[in-house]
Amino acid sequence: MGAASLETKPETVLVRNVYWLMAYAFRAVDLRDYAQIGAEDFRGMEDLLAAILLLGVEAQRRRGFDRGYRLVEEDGWRIRGHVDLRKTAGLELSGELGAHYDYDEYDENTLLNRIMKTCLGALLRSTMVSAGRRNRIGTALGWLCDVGEVDDPRRIPWGRLRYHRNNRSYQLLMNVCYLVVNSLILTQEAGPLRLASFDDSQWFSTLYEHFLLEYYRRHFPQLGAHAESVKPSALAPAFVPVMLTDVTLSYAGKTLILDAKCYGKILSMHYGRGILSADHVRQIYYYATHAGSAEDVSAVLVYAGTGEPVSDADWIDQGYRLGCRVLDLGLPFDDISSKLDAIVCDAFGDISKT
Repeated sequence: MGAASLETKPETVLVRNVYWLMAYAFRAVDLRDYAQIGAEDFRGMEDLLAAILLLGVEAQRRRGFDRGYRLVEEDGWRIRGHVDLRKTAGLELSGELGAHYDYDEYDENTLLNRIMKTCLGALLRSTMVSAGRRNRIGTALGWLCDVGEVDDPRRIPWGRLRYHRNNRSYQLLMNVCYLVVNSLILTQEAGPLRLASFDDSQWFSTLYEHFLLEYYRRHFPQLGAHAESVKPSALAPAFVPVMLTDVTLSYAGKTLILDAKCYGKILSMHYGRGILSADHVRQIYYYATHAGSAEDVSAVLVYAGTGEPVSDADWIDQGYRLGCRVLDLGLPFDDISSKLDAIVCDAFGDISKT
């Protein structure tokens, strides 16, 4: 591969892998709902996002769309709910018959569904979405005929969306909608639609970090995958920050720390030869030395591949085993998964995968 972007060939493989990263990172409730995506081809990111939303809407239709209560106020004789005496008295003074009352109505016009419908509408207008998927979007919008749209997508309160047992399946869909809003709606005014790339914004790097953590949580629960705070010594000055690992795995007294790196390039040139970033190497050494003894702790840099000829490697630094691994995101996801499994087996031995 050449440049390190999602437009790089083979486009369909890279874009398809973005789905798997999102499915794990955002804890898709049931990956089987989206299994067919792994066998499809996509024009680009917009086409992938449309495919995920379509399958999500179809799955939600089967299990039931999110519902919530909204307050309805009416005048009349068929009283429902609570009668407002003051407003009812006002009706009598004006010569109108009946009572004023309000009640809660349980319907599908919730914020989650409005966001989903708004984003489906945006994808319907995108020329990057295949004609077949645009036709399916038209059908899906018909299922949401009783749902409104968001007036201003730029003002969606993403940070205030809440998920619980009954709507957890929306978490992946809302994160997809977030990407639609930021990569489609917001950029249409500035020019042609663009695709996200490794060095285009922070979102893909963050997605990659969360993917690694959630992959190990899902498939190797016995390793207790978590992001761990690494505090400086008590003698360090107050301005030395507390750091946070991307993934810490522990089993049978052994600890493995993984640091996810997702940049446009892996190696930098130094006197004519490619070298890893000194900051990256120092970072995993710092993590390792603060996690325990050299006999029990190892740390590995896990780079998102960019097409550079970078080999996996291990080395010893002050007794600590350090290393780097490269995940080629241009490969089929089964190959990526196998490499992630091998990292665990190399550190802990033969570990069962769920």
